Amino acid sequence: MFGLSGVRCAHGLDRGPSQRHPPHYAVVYSSRFLGCFLLAVCCHFVTISEPMSSKSQALSTTIVIPVFNDQDHLKKCLQAIVGQTIMPDEVIVVDNNSTDDSVRVAKSFPFVRLIHEKKQGVLYARNAGFNAAKSDIIGRIDADTQLPPEWTERVISIFQQTDIAAVSGPVGFHDAPARVVGLFLDKNIRRITWRLGSKGDAVFLFGSNMALRKSAWQTVHKDVCDRKDVHEDVDLAIHLFQADLAIAFDDDLSAYTSSRRMNDPSVQMKKYLDVYKNTYTVHDIKSPAIGITTTIVLAGQYGVKLIKRGYDPKTRQFSLKKFIDNQADVRVHPM
Repeated sequence: MFGLSGVRCAHGLDRGPSQRHPPHYAVVYSSRFLGCFLLAVCCHFVTISEPMSSKSQALSTTIVIPVFNDQDHLKKCLQAIVGQTIMPDEVIVVDNNSTDDSVRVAKSFPFVRLIHEKKQGVLYARNAGFNAAKSDIIGRIDADTQLPPEWTERVISIFQQTDIAAVSGPVGFHDAPARVVGLFLDKNIRRITWRLGSKGDAVFLFGSNMALRKSAWQTVHKDVCDRKDVHEDVDLAIHLFQADLAIAFDDDLSAYTSSRRMNDPSVQMKKYLDVYKNTYTVHDIKSPAIGITTTIVLAGQYGVKLIKRGYDPKTRQFSLKKFIDNQADVRVHPM
């Protein structure tokens, strides 16, 4: 069964009940006219039983991974890609002036295409990777992301079955205890903030776990903000939305990333969240979801820190020695 939920119609496009959206999707279209609003109301709870055609044209995929001094995580990230049920057609690692062994690690995987971006910042590394990608669909993850085996297969299925421009999914921590519980919490929190945020145009994509059509990137690449006081993934989502391109949050497109950011001092975390809020502010977007997200992250940071303090991700066990030492892995900020 395919469900259509959370729909808002795109400007100038007829998106009636005949369109197909896989289960668990919250799809958002930009809407500016009353006619689109009325159509969205009519379509809000449409359920369609037509399955995806087996004759759907195969889509090629590229995964883009910006990296800056993250050799250990990059190796595990690429090892996870090796385990995909469907290998992507292309994997691009964008070295952003790394001084560690990140380049050597990337070169050790034969399927990796390594490119270099001299201008410092994840925004510029991302842009270089997206511009270099040759496939129909561009997956974007971070160097500390670890993908489940079916990730590429799921991405292809999503874009074959829908006309969406971009999609994100929930993210758990691969270096924290109770991974399944963490993923469950992240999924439900993001689902709530997505539903609230999309009502006020506060859409988002999450750079650790997202994918978009190459054609969508080509539509907005000249419009995305070139500034370091915004989050580039959220900014991209906003520009796609403003271009009347549909964005989705898919419950089943999960991935795991490092919880290193939770080790940041509270002052540093607040600065990070201030940039998040500013991304919406510069686009004159207001939504209660923005404040809810920042509050949840700040509150959750203390809980994650406490749980992680005595946890060893290598052995997946707690130890009193680690709790006393408390030598946390610190994230190198890619901005």
